[in-house]
Amino acid sequence: MIKEYLNKRFFSFLILIFCSGSSLAMTLPIMSLYLLNEVHADKDQLGNFFTFSAISGIVVTQIIARFSDSKLSRRDLMILGYVAGAMMALTYIFFPSYGIIVTVGVLFSSLSMVATPQVFALAREYALLKYGDALMFTSYIRAVFSLAWVMTPPIAYTIFVDFGNRFTFMVAAFIFLTGSVVACFTMPKALFKTGSVHDFESAPSSSIGDLIDRERVSDAGAENGQINIVLIKVK
Repeated sequence: MIKEYLNKRFFSFLILIFCSGSSLAMTLPIMSLYLLNEVHADKDQLGNFFTFSAISGIVVTQIIARFSDSKLSRRDLMILGYVAGAMMALTYIFFPSYGIIVTVGVLFSSLSMVATPQVFALAREYALLKYGDALMFTSYIRAVFSLAWVMTPPIAYTIFVDFGNRFTFMVAAFIFLTGSVVACFTMPKALFKTGSVHDFESAPSSSIGDLIDRERVSDAGAENGQINIVLIKVK
């Protein structure tokens, strides 16, 4: 089954989702140690940091989600998320101050969480357009994301203990930036509207997020004819 998906774009999605999982898994598990040992935060500050991070992450991702399906390019949002993640890591390296971390660091952290759902969303759109079904395609991507979260935390702790927090965050920043480069050069800027005959690679950004979902097709004959036209155009 996987042989059907072996192409350049499939591997690009795998790299992107691995960067998303491993970069976050490189930073989040060690934040408690970083805040206690490097920033010298007390228990209350530690709790406040994770509370603010959770609330900020929910608010930012929900705001962006309201626009990502109709107005914003998923590729651009991925790049934004990865670059914000790199800026978050650099903030932790060069500004180990609790006030900066709980404000600027938390903001960058929240923006970095935008990348992962956009990778999944774009992968689903692409699979629906190219293969007519997204279940197996996205299942492989989810498996790689889970693998990244299983593999990376032990590696992060090892690097943290042997080389310190600065080197650990440098590795995380490198992974984030790798994701931004891959997204920039391998992902399409946008998908296009159902029934459109625009090419997948040159679709206008105004048509982002339109899905061909077979459950939503009302007229099977006519709509399937349009879908077949789109599938031929996908490369």
